[in-house]
Amino acid sequence: MLAAAIVLSVMAGGVPPSWISLPGSRGPVVITPVLVELDGAEGSVLSLPVVHGEAGDPAVDAMNEALSWESVSGEPLEETISTYREIRRGFTGASFAVDFNEGGILDITVTTDFYGAYPSTGEHRFCFDTSTGARLAMRDLLDDGREAELAGILDGMLQENIATARETCCEGDPESGLYDGYAFSVEDLDSFTIVENGVWFHYDFGFPHVAQAAEPEGDLFLPSQEMEPFLAVR
Repeated sequence: MLAAAIVLSVMAGGVPPSWISLPGSRGPVVITPVLVELDGAEGSVLSLPVVHGEAGDPAVDAMNEALSWESVSGEPLEETISTYREIRRGFTGASFAVDFNEGGILDITVTTDFYGAYPSTGEHRFCFDTSTGARLAMRDLLDDGREAELAGILDGMLQENIATARETCCEGDPESGLYDGYAFSVEDLDSFTIVENGVWFHYDFGFPHVAQAAEPEGDLFLPSQEMEPFLAVR
């Protein structure tokens, strides 16, 4: 199991940018973009993250393997380029954002644009322990036995969003089943993004494309002060 504790550092007047860290962690890593032109004439580009470090560093190699285009998209880069140039379909672009890069944690979101039956956007989230290159799950950061309690708080937030969407889209119709059966569970904790002042949790309702306008808000934010009681401390 990955490191199961984090050291909190709370300073007077607020929480510093590096509000969480892993035991044995190292400082921020260097990330730069690599640009791949799908078709130079039209300017469609994949902007992909590359983590830099010492040659042969297994942690850096592991992070770059996870962030490689084939790992993210499920297809070789050559196939993506060929498909786009031949039929102007498939993946049409990509970008990334470094959400957090402090205290031994690197959190990156890679966004892909895809053109199939209709245009769509996908978000691929990565959270690494930079000392090992291993992916971090939320359970690696939480105090033992606190998962259900945290999920319960987030479910309360989710149900409020569902009630708001039901009122807006169904005019309060109690017979409407569009929003029935959705709840935030412990399993949903592992879709998250760490930022400098808290954590975003992402609940996927999975509404079909034609009904996405009626989908409740599934992004739930807990500020660092509210997350701290759930975090393992050593």
